Amino acid sequence: GLRRGALSLAASQTVANYWIPKVMQRFHAAHPGVSLKLSITNTGQVVRQVAEGAVDLGFVEDQVDTDGLDVRAVAQDELVLVVAPSHPWASHDSTAADVIDLRDSAWVLREPESGTRGIFEKMVRSLGDDPSGFEIALELPSNEAVRSAVEAGAGATVMSRLVAASSLSAGTLIALRWPLPPRDFLMLRHQQRYVTEAMRVFFEMASE
Repeated sequence: GLRRGALSLAASQTVANYWIPKVMQRFHAAHPGVSLKLSITNTGQVVRQVAEGAVDLGFVEDQVDTDGLDVRAVAQDELVLVVAPSHPWASHDSTAADVIDLRDSAWVLREPESGTRGIFEKMVRSLGDDPSGFEIALELPSNEAVRSAVEAGAGATVMSRLVAASSLSAGTLIALRWPLPPRDFLMLRHQQRYVTEAMRVFFEMASE
């Protein structure tokens, strides 16, 4: 009856800071005897923790190398290309895809194993370009640091609308009309591990 127990989770930063806390709160309200522990890291580290059995469930926001892992989509996220109001692209927000060249800006990005960084690199490759040739002005370890640097005029970035929402409302960031596909938030589970009742119920709540 889920009266007691423990569930260990690992999540990448966007998921951990902007989505999974609400799921954890609902689970705790329904099953207060089951303790929840969350570790926050980047996508690559989450995959490793699940693969090594260090956590019961992992949550990431990018397609990953998931050999030996069960992967299920639990939610969807919207990505946006954002700049500061002082950025030259800010005046092109209505027709950005027609008038800007992504190489014309410096970029502020997360570290290479970040899911959001992976999305940026996939976007560049889909346009027939090589992301290694772009000017990376700053490489930062958190979404909040990236957001602050872009607000300060350090360059452009791609991030979750969940991360950018408060800045977009305040007018300190401008979202450009650049075609970015939605991405899934993914739940990872080791295929060889027994699925406990707590794991099953948490997955159901995460999928609601």
